[in-house]
Amino acid sequence: MNTLAVNSASKTKQDSSHLQRQVLEWISRYQHEFTHAITFTFNERKVWSFIRASKQLSTPHDERMLELLRKTMFLFKRNIDHGLYGNTSKRHGARLLFVPVLEGLGVGQFPHYHAAMGVDNERSKQLGEIVRLSWSKLPFAGHQIKLTPYRDQGWLSYMTKHVLKLNKHVIDWDSVSIPSRSLATC
Repeated sequence: MNTLAVNSASKTKQDSSHLQRQVLEWISRYQHEFTHAITFTFNERKVWSFIRASKQLSTPHDERMLELLRKTMFLFKRNIDHGLYGNTSKRHGARLLFVPVLEGLGVGQFPHYHAAMGVDNERSKQLGEIVRLSWSKLPFAGHQIKLTPYRDQGWLSYMTKHVLKLNKHVIDWDSVSIPSRSLATC
């Protein structure tokens, strides 16, 4: 490898590391309001059946397929907002704190989501059931949902570990939800 290629690779790694630090700093601003860590899987059989039927897609990593998976997450977030907050989510902006990250974009991996979410204590009791019900109704939803209490910033580091790949759309910005006020006042 020539010097130019080594310098270029080093610069790319520095830029990627800087990007990961920036994303982690941004998401960490909300770490005291996160109450749950969650992993969602997609049903591989449904995704592959859709890909074969479409005749326009070739893999789960095709950008058009990833866009459909992102839309699935957006619908999920909207359904959760409504399930937890009812119509006040539209009228008064009451909504959960939600930061989803699409993972499994590498060769040999299957796309799935990790997310950090925050809800107030009152709604926390019903969150598990609403999450399972809302996720199960979506077209590509898998059966594995792991909802656990949020413990520390280690989850945020884990979620953002692949932000290093600049050519991938990792944070699902369309599905990010930041309440206009603290969860303690909702």
